[in-house]
Amino acid sequence: MLTDEQLAMRRSGVGASEAAAVLGLPSYLSPLDVWLAKVEGVQREDTAALRRGRVLEAAVAQLYAEETGAELRECGTVRHPSSAVLLATPDRMATLAGQTYPLEIKTVRGPMRHQYGEPGTDEVPQQYLVQVAVQMACCGREVAELAALIGGDDLRVYRFQRDLELEGGILEGVERWWRDYVVTRTPPPVDGSGAWAERLAHLPRRGITIAATHEMREAAERLREAKRMVKHAAETERQARS
Repeated sequence: MLTDEQLAMRRSGVGASEAAAVLGLPSYLSPLDVWLAKVEGVQREDTAALRRGRVLEAAVAQLYAEETGAELRECGTVRHPSSAVLLATPDRMATLAGQTYPLEIKTVRGPMRHQYGEPGTDEVPQQYLVQVAVQMACCGREVAELAALIGGDDLRVYRFQRDLELEGGILEGVERWWRDYVVTRTPPPVDGSGAWAERLAHLPRRGITIAATHEMREAAERLREAKRMVKHAAETERQARS
């Protein structure tokens, strides 16, 4: 359970696990999920997958330590040295052969195996590539590793080298998103996420308005036309029966 101080710190910036979402990359989060967490303090629902990951994290960390010989310690939230809005909370900090680096831990269902490349490479889903890049940037480390337990019996370790160009692009994108949406308290643009479906369902009661996009206006017009045709058909049927 996070303390009030930890929750407040996380609200003050975009975390490594949130960065891919605000950059528009595939993620289990949506930009609105992140916005709601920062602006309104909405905490993400604790799903079965999240609980499973927390329970198995220690076991995967132990497997990693036994396989590599690395010493592990837990790590709190770290803020980027030059950006107040970029944060990282590595699952562990690992030390091996005199080098200390962030370690990210994942538990992966068997059907998702194809998303991961050969051990020792950096071939992981994009959102995790961004996540470890942010961790290296915030912690000031030149390497990071990701330990993925796939299908419950296949431990794969992936290694990443710091990429300053990638890091700069992430930082620029995250800071722009923060200025445009969090500072102004403006919800990010509508997308197809479940978070926006929930948000839109509550808009009238919350008194929030959003600017209609061209696509939204076209959809509304099609809906009005469909309703008009249904009404006309019903009236025609009523007259035919009378």
